[in-house]
Amino acid sequence: MSACIHCGECCRTMSPLVEDPEHEPCPRLKMVGAVAFCTDYRRRPERCREHDFAFVPVCPIGKDVLKLDDVNHLAAWEHRVGEVLRDYYREES
Repeated sequence: MSACIHCGECCRTMSPLVEDPEHEPCPRLKMVGAVAFCTDYRRRPERCREHDFAFVPVCPIGKDVLKLDDVNHLAAWEHRVGEVLRDYYREES
């Protein structure tokens, strides 16, 4: 299973919740700076749950969109995503 790295590309172009996913982003997409995440992750649609690139550990779309071409860039990005998500959920509580 590949890890989502929160680039938002799938939410912007493939949402099962909108009529025209190529031109309309998911209404649950939340951007905090450059970090994208679902505002209702626990109840996300089945299609979103199943979206995966089984042959790689990290989503290749996200790596391309965010231009994370080496392990150091990826590790720094994942650290930043963790900080943003922790802060967001702390504020929501």
